[in-house]
Amino acid sequence: MITNKLDYLVDPNKFEDVKEIKKGGFSTLYLVKNKDTGNYMAAKIINHHNKKAINREIAFSIKCSGHSGFNKFYGFSKTDFFKNNDVTLFMEFQKNGSLADILRKTPNTLDNTNRQIILLGVANGMSFLHKQDIAHRDLKPENILLDENYYPHICDFETHL
Repeated sequence: MITNKLDYLVDPNKFEDVKEIKKGGFSTLYLVKNKDTGNYMAAKIINHHNKKAINREIAFSIKCSGHSGFNKFYGFSKTDFFKNNDVTLFMEFQKNGSLADILRKTPNTLDNTNRQIILLGVANGMSFLHKQDIAHRDLKPENILLDENYYPHICDFETHL
């Protein structure tokens, strides 16, 4: 049971090799390397300051992180790598990118089995959300990440209770 979101505070100084992956309207996604473990993670720096929306995204990311249909959430920082007061979310990095990336660049990568796994995985994840009385509000191929086995992981909550 999650009792305190402060248990998820991460020190951004523990990361190196900060490389921009993608820039969006409200955030920038980076690939970063943990200096202690050598593991790579995705770090999303949120460049808007809607505190309520950020807190909601953190809370739902924590709540869903243990479910296989969602991207694993490791924690957050109240600052970014550049010492700005922008919240940074640390998540699992999925090497295959998003479903949108695959469909755009290499659509023949997915066979019928992959497609069925993605379909059922997303449906299972959305069922979990709805049982929690949470609506994602931005489910689209860009927000479905694929791991090395092409299993789906839902991300980027634009939630509403």
